[in-house]
Amino acid sequence: MEDIDLFGITREELRREMASLVADLKIFGLTEYETRAYLALLVQGASDAESVAKLASLPRTSSYKALEGLVQKGWAMATEGRPRIFRPEPPEILQEIYSEKINSIFDRLSTLSEMVAEKGNPQLIFTITGEEKVLKKIAELIKGAQKEVWISTPSLLLLKKKMRRLIKQAESRGVRIVVITSPGQGEIPGAEVHYREGLLATDIIADGDVALIAASDFSACGYTDNPLLSQHLVRFLQMMLGSGGEE
Repeated sequence: MEDIDLFGITREELRREMASLVADLKIFGLTEYETRAYLALLVQGASDAESVAKLASLPRTSSYKALEGLVQKGWAMATEGRPRIFRPEPPEILQEIYSEKINSIFDRLSTLSEMVAEKGNPQLIFTITGEEKVLKKIAELIKGAQKEVWISTPSLLLLKKKMRRLIKQAESRGVRIVVITSPGQGEIPGAEVHYREGLLATDIIADGDVALIAASDFSACGYTDNPLLSQHLVRFLQMMLGSGGEE
Protein backbone atom coordinates (compact mmCIF):
# COMPACT_ATOMS: atom_id res chain seq x y z
CA MET A 1 0.00 0.00 0.00
CA GLU A 2 1.35 3.41 -0.98
CA ASP A 3 2.20 5.91 1.72
CA ILE A 4 -0.17 8.91 1.41
CA ASP A 5 0.72 12.25 3.02
CA LEU A 6 -1.55 15.06 4.15
CA PHE A 7 -1.58 16.64 0.68
CA GLY A 8 -3.18 13.60 -0.95
CA ILE A 9 -0.09 12.60 -2.95
CA THR A 10 2.43 9.86 -2.36
CA ARG A 11 5.75 10.67 -0.79
CA GLU A 12 7.45 9.39 -3.94
CA GLU A 13 5.46 11.83 -6.07
CA LEU A 14 6.37 14.63 -3.68
CA ARG A 15 10.03 13.63 -3.80
CA ARG A 16 10.07 13.64 -7.63
CA GLU A 17 8.33 17.00 -7.82
CA MET A 18 10.73 18.56 -5.33
CA ALA A 19 13.74 17.15 -7.21
CA SER A 20 12.43 18.69 -10.43
CA LEU A 21 11.83 22.05 -8.76
CA VAL A 22 15.33 22.07 -7.26
CA ALA A 23 16.74 22.10 -10.79
CA ASP A 24 14.24 24.69 -12.05
CA LEU A 25 14.69 27.16 -9.19
CA LYS A 26 18.43 27.46 -9.81
CA ILE A 27 17.69 29.87 -12.67
CA PHE A 28 16.76 32.43 -9.98
CA GLY A 29 20.27 32.37 -8.54
CA LEU A 30 19.56 30.02 -5.64
CA THR A 31 22.06 27.38 -4.62
CA GLU A 32 20.95 23.76 -4.50
CA TYR A 33 20.82 23.83 -0.69
CA GLU A 34 18.77 27.05 -0.78
CA THR A 35 16.26 25.57 -3.22
CA ARG A 36 15.90 22.45 -1.09
CA ALA A 37 15.48 24.55 2.05
CA TYR A 38 12.84 26.75 0.41
CA LEU A 39 10.86 23.73 -0.79
CA ALA A 40 11.03 22.25 2.71
CA LEU A 41 9.61 25.48 4.13
CA LEU A 42 6.91 25.49 1.49
CA VAL A 43 5.89 21.92 2.33
CA GLN A 44 5.89 22.15 6.12
CA GLY A 45 5.43 25.87 6.73
CA ALA A 46 7.23 27.83 9.44
CA SER A 47 10.17 25.77 10.66
CA ASP A 48 13.51 25.97 12.38
CA ALA A 49 16.80 24.97 10.77
CA GLU A 50 16.77 21.50 12.32
CA SER A 51 13.34 20.61 10.91
CA VAL A 52 14.31 21.93 7.49
CA ALA A 53 17.54 19.94 7.59
CA LYS A 54 15.62 16.71 8.18
CA LEU A 55 13.06 17.23 5.42
CA ALA A 56 15.54 18.60 2.88
CA SER A 57 18.25 16.04 3.77
CA LEU A 58 20.76 18.77 4.59
CA PRO A 59 23.49 18.94 7.23
CA ARG A 60 22.16 21.10 10.09
CA THR A 61 24.84 23.78 9.71
CA SER A 62 24.26 23.88 5.95
CA SER A 63 20.52 24.13 6.55
CA TYR A 64 20.93 27.24 8.70
CA LYS A 65 23.27 28.84 6.15
CA ALA A 66 20.84 28.06 3.31
CA LEU A 67 17.93 29.56 5.25
CA GLU A 68 19.91 32.72 5.96
CA GLY A 69 20.69 32.89 2.25
CA LEU A 70 16.97 32.68 1.46
CA VAL A 71 16.28 35.56 3.85
CA GLN A 72 18.96 37.71 2.21
CA LYS A 73 17.57 36.96 -1.26
CA GLY A 74 13.99 37.68 -0.25
CA TRP A 75 12.75 34.09 -0.45
CA ALA A 76 12.10 33.68 3.29
CA MET A 77 11.46 35.62 6.50
CA ALA A 78 12.90 34.88 9.93
CA THR A 79 11.96 35.66 13.52
CA GLU A 80 14.38 36.87 16.15
CA GLY A 81 15.31 34.77 19.16
CA ARG A 82 16.37 31.16 19.50
CA PRO A 83 15.64 29.00 17.72
CA ARG A 84 15.00 31.23 14.74
CA ILE A 85 11.82 30.33 12.89
CA PHE A 86 11.78 30.70 9.11
CA ARG A 87 8.75 31.22 6.89
CA PRO A 88 8.72 30.96 3.08
CA GLU A 89 7.83 33.97 0.97
CA PRO A 90 4.58 32.97 -0.80
CA PRO A 91 5.14 31.83 -4.42
CA GLU A 92 2.61 34.35 -5.76
CA ILE A 93 4.58 37.22 -4.20
CA LEU A 94 7.83 35.91 -5.69
CA GLN A 95 6.12 35.50 -9.06
CA GLU A 96 5.04 39.14 -9.02
CA ILE A 97 8.51 40.35 -8.04
CA TYR A 98 10.35 38.26 -10.61
CA SER A 99 7.82 38.98 -13.36
CA GLU A 100 8.55 42.69 -12.96
CA LYS A 101 12.30 42.05 -13.00
CA ILE A 102 12.10 39.78 -16.05
CA ASN A 103 9.91 42.25 -17.93
CA SER A 104 12.36 45.03 -17.11
CA ILE A 105 15.33 42.96 -18.29
CA PHE A 106 13.69 42.05 -21.59
CA ASP A 107 12.60 45.65 -22.14
CA ARG A 108 16.24 46.66 -21.79
CA LEU A 109 17.31 43.86 -24.13
CA SER A 110 14.79 45.05 -26.71
CA THR A 111 16.10 48.60 -26.40
CA LEU A 112 19.68 47.37 -26.85
CA SER A 113 18.63 45.31 -29.88
CA GLU A 114 16.99 48.37 -31.46
CA MET A 115 20.10 50.47 -30.81
CA VAL A 116 22.31 47.85 -32.47
CA ALA A 117 19.89 47.58 -35.40
CA GLU A 118 20.07 51.35 -35.92
CA LYS A 119 23.86 51.54 -35.77
CA GLY A 120 24.66 48.22 -37.38
CA ASN A 121 26.90 45.50 -36.06
CA PRO A 122 30.44 46.93 -35.88
CA GLN A 123 32.19 43.60 -36.24
CA LEU A 124 30.33 41.34 -38.65
CA ILE A 125 30.51 41.01 -42.40
CA PHE A 126 27.91 38.56 -43.63
CA THR A 127 28.73 36.20 -46.49
CA ILE A 128 26.07 35.44 -49.09
CA THR A 129 26.52 32.82 -51.80
CA GLY A 130 24.54 32.12 -54.95
CA GLU A 131 23.69 34.55 -57.76
CA GLU A 132 19.99 34.68 -56.90
CA LYS A 133 20.63 35.53 -53.24
CA VAL A 134 23.32 38.09 -54.09
CA LEU A 135 21.07 39.86 -56.59
CA LYS A 136 18.25 39.81 -54.04
CA LYS A 137 20.50 41.56 -51.51
CA ILE A 138 21.56 44.13 -54.13
CA ALA A 139 17.89 44.78 -54.88
CA GLU A 140 17.26 45.23 -51.15
CA LEU A 141 19.99 47.88 -50.90
CA ILE A 142 18.72 49.84 -53.91
CA LYS A 143 15.10 49.56 -52.82
CA GLY A 144 15.88 50.81 -49.31
CA ALA A 145 18.10 53.73 -50.34
CA GLN A 146 16.84 57.21 -49.48
CA LYS A 147 19.75 59.51 -50.39
CA GLU A 148 22.34 57.96 -52.68
CA VAL A 149 23.60 54.70 -54.14
CA TRP A 150 27.17 54.12 -55.26
CA ILE A 151 27.67 51.32 -57.79
CA SER A 152 31.10 50.22 -58.96
CA THR A 153 30.95 47.20 -61.27
CA PRO A 154 32.59 45.73 -64.36
CA SER A 155 29.22 44.08 -65.11
CA LEU A 156 26.87 47.04 -65.53
CA LEU A 157 25.07 45.46 -68.50
CA LEU A 158 24.01 42.48 -66.39
CA LEU A 159 23.18 44.65 -63.38
CA LYS A 160 21.02 46.98 -65.49
CA LYS A 161 19.12 44.01 -66.87
CA LYS A 162 18.32 42.77 -63.35
CA MET A 163 17.88 46.11 -61.54
CA ARG A 164 16.60 48.56 -64.17
CA ARG A 165 13.16 49.00 -62.58
CA LEU A 166 14.51 49.40 -59.02
CA ILE A 167 17.13 51.92 -60.14
CA LYS A 168 14.47 53.93 -61.96
CA GLN A 169 12.25 53.88 -58.86
CA ALA A 170 15.17 55.04 -56.71
CA GLU A 171 15.81 57.95 -59.08
CA SER A 172 12.13 58.89 -58.92
CA ARG A 173 12.50 59.11 -55.11
CA GLY A 174 15.29 61.61 -55.59
CA VAL A 175 18.07 59.13 -54.83
CA ARG A 176 21.41 60.10 -56.35
CA ILE A 177 22.89 57.23 -58.39
CA VAL A 178 26.66 57.24 -58.94
CA VAL A 179 28.04 54.52 -61.23
CA ILE A 180 31.63 53.50 -61.92
CA THR A 181 31.93 50.85 -64.62
CA SER A 182 34.20 49.51 -67.33
CA PRO A 183 34.29 51.16 -70.77
CA GLY A 184 31.75 49.66 -73.15
CA GLN A 185 29.23 48.79 -70.42
CA GLY A 186 26.81 51.55 -71.40
CA GLU A 187 25.12 53.93 -68.99
CA ILE A 188 22.07 54.40 -66.80
CA PRO A 189 19.81 57.32 -67.78
CA GLY A 190 19.75 59.91 -65.01
CA ALA A 191 22.78 58.48 -63.21
CA GLU A 192 26.29 59.90 -62.91
CA VAL A 193 28.35 57.39 -64.88
CA HIS A 194 32.16 57.21 -64.79
CA TYR A 195 34.37 54.74 -66.65
CA ARG A 196 37.47 53.06 -65.26
CA GLU A 197 39.66 50.20 -66.41
CA GLY A 198 40.61 47.28 -64.22
CA LEU A 199 37.44 46.85 -62.17
CA LEU A 200 37.32 43.35 -60.71
CA ALA A 201 34.39 43.30 -58.27
CA THR A 202 30.99 44.88 -57.79
CA ASP A 203 30.71 47.37 -54.91
CA ILE A 204 27.36 48.83 -53.88
CA ILE A 205 26.84 51.28 -51.01
CA ALA A 206 23.45 52.67 -50.00
CA ASP A 207 23.21 55.92 -48.02
CA GLY A 208 26.70 55.34 -46.60
CA ASP A 209 25.15 52.90 -44.11
CA VAL A 210 25.13 49.49 -45.79
CA ALA A 211 27.54 48.05 -48.32
CA LEU A 212 28.07 44.98 -50.44
CA ILE A 213 31.13 43.68 -52.29
CA ALA A 214 30.37 40.94 -54.82
CA ALA A 215 32.25 38.83 -57.32
CA SER A 216 31.94 40.10 -60.89
CA ASP A 217 29.59 37.21 -61.75
CA PHE A 218 27.53 37.78 -58.55
CA SER A 219 28.24 34.25 -57.34
CA ALA A 220 29.09 35.46 -53.83
CA CYS A 221 29.32 38.64 -51.81
CA GLY A 222 30.19 40.12 -48.46
CA TYR A 223 27.60 42.39 -46.84
CA THR A 224 27.86 44.78 -43.90
CA ASP A 225 25.47 47.15 -42.15
CA ASN A 226 28.34 48.87 -40.37
CA PRO A 227 28.29 52.59 -41.36
CA LEU A 228 32.02 52.98 -40.66
CA LEU A 229 32.94 50.25 -43.13
CA SER A 230 30.37 51.48 -45.64
CA GLN A 231 31.62 55.07 -45.51
CA HIS A 232 35.20 53.85 -45.84
CA LEU A 233 34.21 52.12 -49.09
CA VAL A 234 32.52 55.31 -50.34
CA ARG A 235 35.73 57.24 -49.71
CA PHE A 236 37.67 54.58 -51.61
CA LEU A 237 35.39 54.98 -54.63
CA GLN A 238 35.67 58.76 -54.40
CA MET A 239 39.46 58.40 -54.41
CA MET A 240 39.16 56.16 -57.47
CA LEU A 241 37.27 58.90 -59.30
CA GLY A 242 39.77 61.49 -58.14
CA SER A 243 42.65 59.51 -59.64
CA GLY A 244 41.56 60.53 -63.15
CA GLY A 245 40.97 58.42 -66.23
CA GLU A 246 38.33 58.20 -68.90
CA GLU A 247 34.95 59.74 -68.05
